[in-house]
Amino acid sequence: MSRHARFPSLALAGLLTLVGAASSAVDLTGSYQGKINCKGLDAAGSAVKQSNASSVLDLVQTGTDLFGSLDGLPFEGALVNELGKEEKEGTATLSACHNDGDPQARLEAMQLDAKVAPGSGKTTLKVTTVRGSGGGFLCTGTYKRTSTELPAPGACPVFYSCVCSGTGGGAGACGNGGIGGDPGNVHTDISQESLDTGYVNGNDTGWVCVPQ
Repeated sequence: MSRHARFPSLALAGLLTLVGAASSAVDLTGSYQGKINCKGLDAAGSAVKQSNASSVLDLVQTGTDLFGSLDGLPFEGALVNELGKEEKEGTATLSACHNDGDPQARLEAMQLDAKVAPGSGKTTLKVTTVRGSGGGFLCTGTYKRTSTELPAPGACPVFYSCVCSGTGGGAGACGNGGIGGDPGNVHTDISQESLDTGYVNGNDTGWVCVPQ
């Protein structure tokens, strides 16, 4: 999600730093509850409406970066506060994690319009999402913060693809204390935990792995 650019002017870089500091005034970290309504077409092309009256949105904010999940689907994105209302209002745009094991995740996007009541601890989010899993849907909902305590932030999970190079495990195959395989075999959607135990575990397993 991050984007990097080079700025030739140190003065401009300093100005951007000040703007970035101001834009982090609103902190959306917490757990939210609300109701979300969706309408669109299902996978067969039929018009349908869906509703979830007990929807849960969890967010963790670090600076202007946001990580979280909407009813279990992980997202990441960034927050921009409204000029002159930095402590009260902001808008965040997020995309579903591409490497969460859900092949449809890249079709999910979310916009959050946040309003904070300074001093009261009350935060309300207006949520608009575009969902591609199981069809195509436009969803809207309203959420209120119920807790400001959440675990430490975590970025989108990284999954790996591994190919058996045939150089480990003996007799030109893969294994040697790890997952067995024949030369040329490819395994995808491998979690970090599985990578550490079955593919890159300190032995010459014969697997070569890269992030997806």
